[in-house]
Amino acid sequence: MDLHKDLGKVLRDKIEQMVDLLNALMVKIINVEADFADEFLERMKKRCRKYSTTGYDLWKAQQSKITIQGLVTYQVDLTADMLSCGILKYARRPNGEEIQNVNKDKLALKLTDKSIITDAFIRECAKLRRYSHGEGDRFVIDYHLLRKYLFCEFGKLTCEQHIKMYEYDIQMKQIHEDIKRLEEEEMCVEGEIEEIEEEMKEARKGLKEAVKRAINIMWAEGVLQHKYDHTWIMMTMNEAEWLPNFATPTEYLDYMEGCGVRDRLPDRSMVSKYYDKARGTFPNWKFTDAEDKEETRRNNVGKRFLNLVQRA
Repeated sequence: MDLHKDLGKVLRDKIEQMVDLLNALMVKIINVEADFADEFLERMKKRCRKYSTTGYDLWKAQQSKITIQGLVTYQVDLTADMLSCGILKYARRPNGEEIQNVNKDKLALKLTDKSIITDAFIRECAKLRRYSHGEGDRFVIDYHLLRKYLFCEFGKLTCEQHIKMYEYDIQMKQIHEDIKRLEEEEMCVEGEIEEIEEEMKEARKGLKEAVKRAINIMWAEGVLQHKYDHTWIMMTMNEAEWLPNFATPTEYLDYMEGCGVRDRLPDRSMVSKYYDKARGTFPNWKFTDAEDKEETRRNNVGKRFLNLVQRA
């Protein structure tokens, strides 16, 4: 009896040692070094690569125009297809909070095939959130986090799943390169637009300064004799394509104030009254209330204004 007890104790100790060794081995596997795991997965990727042309290459060739929105949609559909294949089947089951954090409405907006949004699919999305994050329009899998799962469970995945996973990785890199390229192009265009807008702003500022200077000179020269002579300046500006146009006297007077011209401005009714007296086109206006020298003087107001603004 004592012999049996001794043998049982020895056997039990051996089993406990073996379990301890297996647990230690599992810890080493789970905590596999990043370089070793990456090298292992890269070797498997080369073995599983089926085609030199990817599904993304074919999709891209069929598009009349590649846009960031189109790339985002393809990225979401591609990720959904990968998840539906069961790549994360052996990952830890998500808890209630993880499932709630999956935005179903956002998924429905981005997915082409909304029928795949089932409870099972949402659970797979919840698992994927542990290993992924967004970088602007790019959806990024953090393989330094995912490699432990892949390294430990790789043997359980089918050959088709291996191929699906690596084709997904290759296509996502292609998509991200194109998103980055389009973003850089958009930034260049935005930069050019900002530069043009700044130039236009400076040009408008310079024009306003030229207008103010012209008005002051014309008062000093005696070309402007009455407040209502602003009517002829407004009419001149409306006929010049390169100058601001005004639908109403109020718009013109507001513009003049914006130029810094505030002294000796007429009121709106005065400009309207004299505007109605003009006929024809510049520089040959005719007036119902003037002729000869006064008619010439009013036309000369427009001519002198244009001359001063163009010279500024």
